Amino acid sequence: MISSRGDVIVLLRAAAPLFLAMVTGMIGSLVVTSVLGNHETVALAAFAVMTAVLSPASAAVQGALRGLGPFVAPYRDDPGAAVPVVRDARWLSLATGTVGALAVLCVPMLARATGVPGEVVRELGLLPWCLAVYLLIFASTGGASTILVALGRNRDVLWPSLTFGVLLSVLAAALVPRFGLDGVGVAWVVAGAAAAFVASRKLRRALGRPIGQARPRIGEIVRLARVSVPLAATVLIKFGVLGVVTFAASTTGARDVAA
Repeated sequence: MISSRGDVIVLLRAAAPLFLAMVTGMIGSLVVTSVLGNHETVALAAFAVMTAVLSPASAAVQGALRGLGPFVAPYRDDPGAAVPVVRDARWLSLATGTVGALAVLCVPMLARATGVPGEVVRELGLLPWCLAVYLLIFASTGGASTILVALGRNRDVLWPSLTFGVLLSVLAAALVPRFGLDGVGVAWVVAGAAAAFVASRKLRRALGRPIGQARPRIGEIVRLARVSVPLAATVLIKFGVLGVVTFAASTTGARDVAA
């Protein structure tokens, strides 16, 4: 009984930071949605159209490294030796992030082609550019959260998500009333950059040495992609379907897509 209780406590200690990281990451988006809802319906509709592509793109970047754990876990006793694998992960993440950023930049064109009302498309403003920059910043962390978990540093995963959630919430509340969706874009970039900085610091501390730069090891990157990319398919399909539904609703009017 004692052993069983001890196992539960160990499990909770490992899982709690991951759960809190997920929750804090969601809070920022919820605050943005709430602030935009109070600001203007058209702005909220434009944000919904934008997230219809941003969510699958972010899921693709994160999902492309879902299989990274088994490549890093063997180095738990010697984290510094995992640096070459971490570099491979960063190259794969940046490649996926670049594709995602290009998809985000195409949102205004896609919105026009699918019949989204002109007022909603015009409202997008600088947001696609800001979120494309955010995606590249996010990709530059190279799956830091997955690596930290694989190295047994679950608690460190919480801090980047907390940084992002708090900063995004505060900046959105301050900038949206004056700048609308452009304010959301600026808030997203600043919060993403701060979270990436925290994640990089935590990862460097866990590895015990700088990650540095190196030429891509194509064979190892392909090997990592063969394991990781199929694992991301289910998540990507789910967000992709939701995105299609959002675009379909947006053709009927701003109020429908905002709802």
